[in-house]
Amino acid sequence: MKAVNPLTASLIMDKAAQSSYGAFKGMRRGAVDPWVFTSTSTEGNPRSTANTTPNARRVAIKQAFYRHTGSDIRRTQDVQKQIELLSVEIICSQWAAALLEMVYGYIRNIGNGRRLEKAPFRIPSFRFVQVALAITHAQENSETEQEAFLLEEYIDPDVDGHWRKYVNNDSAVPLSLALKDDRERGEFLAFCQHVQYWMTSGLVFVSDFQGGNSLLSDPQIITNPDLGPLFGQGNVVNTHHRFEAEHRCNKFCKYFDIPTEYKTVDDEEMQLMQETPLFQDYPSGSMSIEHEHGSVSSTSSARWFIHCLSSYL
Repeated sequence: MKAVNPLTASLIMDKAAQSSYGAFKGMRRGAVDPWVFTSTSTEGNPRSTANTTPNARRVAIKQAFYRHTGSDIRRTQDVQKQIELLSVEIICSQWAAALLEMVYGYIRNIGNGRRLEKAPFRIPSFRFVQVALAITHAQENSETEQEAFLLEEYIDPDVDGHWRKYVNNDSAVPLSLALKDDRERGEFLAFCQHVQYWMTSGLVFVSDFQGGNSLLSDPQIITNPDLGPLFGQGNVVNTHHRFEAEHRCNKFCKYFDIPTEYKTVDDEEMQLMQETPLFQDYPSGSMSIEHEHGSVSSTSSARWFIHCLSSYL
């Protein structure tokens, strides 16, 4: 995982504006100044023009909520709970981005790239939005409570199309979508799950694919339950158990010859996984592991998953 350097920025939003809600988070549109993500991510992310500085750019601002039993009223979690829950969301996004890049790396390198050049279909271009945890400064002698927010690159429907879900986190079957292009994107993301499952010896794959034409958000990470509790409540055990039965190979799987016989992680490798700090405490600081995509084969072991995937984070 790459080192993170905290910075100070201004977050602009209308707290009286209506939020849109998911399963446990609410989202408002806002802006941040200066831009907190890498410069390449500003493409397709327009500057905000209302009540902001010239350098502010739009972001999705999210907070976790809860409901009391028997009540429909949503209440915002306190700052410590926000940090706990939103940090898990950030970890999921980082791992999802790494696992997706692993798939594109495999595609680029198989057959020294010749297979990709001759593909009889378009390869969809996806990436996950960049994310950040924002914590307000506690003002001395102020009655205003400290708050925490999840910031994401804003997926603008005018730029990246309407929001849609391609694959749920409770099944490996892509959702039935009306548009042909969306169905093809869903098939490609199911192919990505297949590659991830195969390359990690059945240990992990991304689920809950959703977003626009090219930008994705709010992923879940599905792992082998023998690894222990990882990645929060969205890591659905039955989704992992049913993957091999539910996945249906599509044109992407067949063209790139993704195996359907999977190496089983033996007891020694599983013990190594369970004892590795990467899975006991999420890593901090900087890790740099060199890795050649082309050297990965269907005999990739759990050790490859532990060490080499870290180079993407």
